Amino acid sequence: MSTTTCNGNLETEFTGSSPVEGKQRGLFSGFLAALHHSRQLQAARELDRHRHLIEEARAYEARNRAR
Repeated sequence: MSTTTCNGNLETEFTGSSPVEGKQRGLFSGFLAALHHSRQLQAARELDRHRHLIEEARAYEARNRAR
């Protein structure tokens, strides 16, 4: 199971655990773990890339709530 945590500063942290951690993995299992990790890294890059849009959306929502 993996979790993604995004705090108020939009810093993303991925933590992963696997039921087979510490044990030898098979070829397919290792491939899926590597694929999963690469997708997590890609997601973190996308969040960093669009961080300014997320901040603007939060500011927009805050302005509209104040009305």
